[in-house]
Amino acid sequence: MLSYYDDITGLANHRLFTDRLKQMLRLSRRQDKSLALLFMDLDGFKLINESYGHSTGDAVLKEAASRLALPITHKLQLDNQE
Repeated sequence: MLSYYDDITGLANHRLFTDRLKQMLRLSRRQDKSLALLFMDLDGFKLINESYGHSTGDAVLKEAASRLALPITHKLQLDNQE
């Protein structure tokens, strides 16, 4: 069975991302709605892995993911009301 999560970090991997993106694209087409995708990159991540090792890089990925998962305050929340 193929895994959707990284064994070390527990984060979703590219396979899960691709699967969910395909699902959302089909849904947006079926419902004739727009779809937005936000791509983020961690500047200097390769340098962290090379300088401090992959275990530190994994810790940075986990921390970045946990910060992104924090709830957005009410003022910043985007509301999809038509």
